[in-house]
Amino acid sequence: MTPNDPRPPYVQVADDLRAAITSGRYAPGERLPSGRDLAREYGVALMTMQRALSALAEEGHVALYKSRGAFVRSAEPGDSAETRPTLAGLAREVSDLRATVQALEGRLDQLEGRAEAEQVAGQSDATMTEHAKAFQRQAIDAQADYELTQFVAEAERAKSDRPGA
Repeated sequence: MTPNDPRPPYVQVADDLRAAITSGRYAPGERLPSGRDLAREYGVALMTMQRALSALAEEGHVALYKSRGAFVRSAEPGDSAETRPTLAGLAREVSDLRATVQALEGRLDQLEGRAEAEQVAGQSDATMTEHAKAFQRQAIDAQADYELTQFVAEAERAKSDRPGA
């Protein structure tokens, strides 16, 4: 830490730790010293060190685990905090997809209602209902496939992010 450095202390610490990680001082999968030990080493408060580690975690350089510590993440090509989907982002996507499926189901119900009305009036075309049902099945299957793919990808990523995995 440099006292004349205008950057906040946590930024200075995070920059130094980031440089240590990228230089190979800390290898991928390696556990960093405890927050208390790092705070002592850098001469900062524990809260300052926790903020620096959180910044590194947000950038994807370390993975933080309660009661286990901070571990250096492996650098994968194209795997940055900006491109890696977050759990919250995936949850929003799933929520949006569910809303879309519900809207499609509502439209399908309307189509089926019209088809039934036309059938009662003697003007029904049975193929319209079959096409609507086939469309619903395809929409539901597509969403289920997408959600499963996203869930599996996130689970594999979480598993690979765990130290010793």
